[in-house]
Amino acid sequence: MKKTLLIYCLLWGICCSAIAQNSCTNQRYLKAIFPNSQFLPNKVYSKAAPDMLLSLAGVETTQDTDLLLDIRFPPNSDTLTKRPAMVWGHGGGFLYIWGLDNTLVIGSKDNQDIQAIIDTFARRGFVCVSIQYRRGVNPLDATSAKRAVWRGAQDMNAAIRYIRTNATALGIDPNYIFVGGSSAGAFAALHSTYIDPNEKFTAANAQYNLFGGEIAADLGDMNSRPIERITSLAPYQTTTINATNVNSLPTCLFSCWGAIDELSMLSGQRRCPTYLYHGGSDVVVYPNCNEPFAGLIILPEFCGSIAMSPVLNNLGIAHDLHIAEGQPHEYWGALNGEWISGQPDEDFLTIIDDISNHAYEAMRPATPSINGSALACGESIQTYSVPNLPENGAYYCWQVENGTIVAQTSNSISVLWNNVNGNGTVYCRLVTQNVVESHAAVLNVTITQVPSMLNISNITANSIVLSWSPLSVAAVTLQYRPAGSNFWNTIVVNGGSWELSNLDPCTIYEIQLSANCGSSNVSTSITKFISTAPIYLQAKVFLEGVFDLTNNTLRKNLLLQGVLPLSQPYNVAPWNYAGTESVGTSLDNFPANTVDWVLLELRSASNWNSVVERRAALLLTNGEVVDVDGNAVRWCDISANTNYKVVIRHRNHLAAMSGGVWNSGNPTLIDFTTQTPEAPPSCIVKNGFYLLRAGDINANGIINYTDYNLYRAAPTINHTYHAADCNMNATTSSTDFDTFVGNLKAIAPLVLRY
Repeated sequence: MKKTLLIYCLLWGICCSAIAQNSCTNQRYLKAIFPNSQFLPNKVYSKAAPDMLLSLAGVETTQDTDLLLDIRFPPNSDTLTKRPAMVWGHGGGFLYIWGLDNTLVIGSKDNQDIQAIIDTFARRGFVCVSIQYRRGVNPLDATSAKRAVWRGAQDMNAAIRYIRTNATALGIDPNYIFVGGSSAGAFAALHSTYIDPNEKFTAANAQYNLFGGEIAADLGDMNSRPIERITSLAPYQTTTINATNVNSLPTCLFSCWGAIDELSMLSGQRRCPTYLYHGGSDVVVYPNCNEPFAGLIILPEFCGSIAMSPVLNNLGIAHDLHIAEGQPHEYWGALNGEWISGQPDEDFLTIIDDISNHAYEAMRPATPSINGSALACGESIQTYSVPNLPENGAYYCWQVENGTIVAQTSNSISVLWNNVNGNGTVYCRLVTQNVVESHAAVLNVTITQVPSMLNISNITANSIVLSWSPLSVAAVTLQYRPAGSNFWNTIVVNGGSWELSNLDPCTIYEIQLSANCGSSNVSTSITKFISTAPIYLQAKVFLEGVFDLTNNTLRKNLLLQGVLPLSQPYNVAPWNYAGTESVGTSLDNFPANTVDWVLLELRSASNWNSVVERRAALLLTNGEVVDVDGNAVRWCDISANTNYKVVIRHRNHLAAMSGGVWNSGNPTLIDFTTQTPEAPPSCIVKNGFYLLRAGDINANGIINYTDYNLYRAAPTINHTYHAADCNMNATTSSTDFDTFVGNLKAIAPLVLRY
């Protein structure tokens, strides 16, 4: 009993060279990730192969032999169903003497080094195979040696086709099948890989003696060996198929101290990444072109790794050449496949790790490209994306430094960056269905610290003072706009405070404070809504046309008749007021005691001709003038603590100006019903109250024949909102004439006329 299993267990705890830090896959295939492997020995992969028993005087004697292989799987705990596979051929010089298998003389699939290889790689996640290929060579016959290589290559070819054909049953991904060999096994792997199906050794043809008698049968084409298709794995049952059309080209080839018959064989149609390992002082299989075994026996010349490397290079075939200077044949510590000291030496692990890395690179998917901004503000959320997943079972593995992943889809993440002045990093690896990860895509992100607190003070009708902390090392971007607007006002600020001026009173502003990160996609750190201080005006007025002498109130016939316009009516001549005051889409939105729309003006107390601001408002039955929301009228473009003259207009009554001034800093009621107006002729007194005179139908500030003409031209119609309706009962009739006839020749002050 060999000490093979003990030796393999020693290998499990030793790690290979690591890939990028923070692997997403626990470095499967690059280090041992399982404590053991499953062993399935002596399974037939090709039946009735003519195996040479004896070669005497060039005459070959053969017998049909079933070709066997051993399979090493990861343990049952492995849930992956599509794993890469490795097919390995043992050393031994193609020699065979019955009864001397597994000795220092004769090599077989049970060689310690090959068994160690397949166990080691199975623990790393591969499905691994050690094949028994046909042996038998006359060491004194060059032709016999070439025929032995051909038979071994045919068997390696058959083993690869067997693996691909039975990939599903064995849990293998047929796209990733690697082939390797030690010494004679490497010969078989090289020739199986590079010889085109339409090429053949001359020695592989039928051989004849001088008398024309056949002394050796034709060995057939490279892929002529039939293989076994698995119908049941437990118990192992198969059927024989030809499978000549199954692809036999491996993903990569690993040649350990192997050689090829002719360098020209590398230049055929088949291409395969090839990795060559050889001792610089190997005299069993020379690294250059020479006869194996130092000329001690009669063998043809073969060309080793050093000779093959420049040819592969000239052909553009990916390859690496590893020459261990001063080292002999099988320099990983073996002699004809058996450990010299009972265990492998350090070169064994070096080669195994190197093979792992090469196999991994052959399977490694392309590095994804990360899309997203390389500039970010602290406490902002940025989205980063990569292309859609290329296959089912694949996924993206993300990692972030100086931030937190707060949302993720199949190909994107949202990152909340830490609020620091520094660097952040986004890493992304594509992990395939085989659990192979790409190199990490790296996006370095510059993070700018943003304020985390925004304070608002000194709110006036036209200005707000803003302050924030902590102070960013960079400028901040201050944006503000009236709520609902599509356009931002933007200011770049250095420091920790700023006064926003020239604002509109009574307006809700949306304020955003962001780090000025130098990106068009700056993320906002703080958003607040604040209303500037309103200035309210309380006013009261009576209109003669709707004044009820019985109870000293105003009639609301226009509302009751449903003719009041929903929006202010002063957007036409002579007023041309462009205000947007409106109650919405329904008469129900009017206050229940609404009489009509009026137009208020604030004028400079020092220059009565200067109109500072106008507002359309609603007149109620008690004489109050209110905003469309029923509250006192708000003013947006006036100064605080300033004196104004107040003017009130109606569409068919004379306008009036307040006799006194109204101070916006200490507003008081402007009562046109009791306070003497600036020009009393604008008003008429009834029941002790001042009333605006009715009858100014053309609203020019003078009641005369032109108004009468407009009245005469007005149609007699009910349910109308018409300037000639002087008594405002929603009907133009003779009663309107009765309303304004007494005011003929009445005039408003010149400053109020149009």
